[in-house]
Amino acid sequence: MHCQHPKSRKKYNSMTDQKAQRSQKFITNPQLERFTGSFVGIVTPFNEDQTINYDRLHDLVAFQAVNGTKGVNFLAIGGEGSAVSRAERSEFLRITSQFDRAGMTFVYACIGNSTLDVCTMVEEVATVGGDAAMIMVPPNIAPSDQDAEIYFEEIARSSAIPLGIFNNPARLITDH
Repeated sequence: MHCQHPKSRKKYNSMTDQKAQRSQKFITNPQLERFTGSFVGIVTPFNEDQTINYDRLHDLVAFQAVNGTKGVNFLAIGGEGSAVSRAERSEFLRITSQFDRAGMTFVYACIGNSTLDVCTMVEEVATVGGDAAMIMVPPNIAPSDQDAEIYFEEIARSSAIPLGIFNNPARLITDH
């Protein structure tokens, strides 16, 4: 399996246990299987020194909650998901997972250069309590539709949370 690094058997077993717990949550509450309502892509605000402005980000999320948004997508809209370092991404997940959700669904973009990278990101989103992850094929790769399906299925098999797929046919050359 491409999502399992040889040195990560413990990590994988932990993820499998976590997936089973999440699956049980869906079985006992079937409404969780389907997200409804509007989802807004939240742009990540930065300070002058290029650090993430969490106060402003919190205000943006709170504004969406007050105005009836059902979910927010993080780290996707302005390319910031691929612009932040691994450490910044981990900090981002830790901090935003503590925001008052006000009933909103939190979705995090997980875009990486390999299947293992994306699986690791999805696992981290699940670990902090993210509701779902949005994935896409790696940047600058134009797989066949069949190869894209295989890629998405590989990630889905190891995911403890629901996944959404972002597709831009003009850039990714999919959906022929």
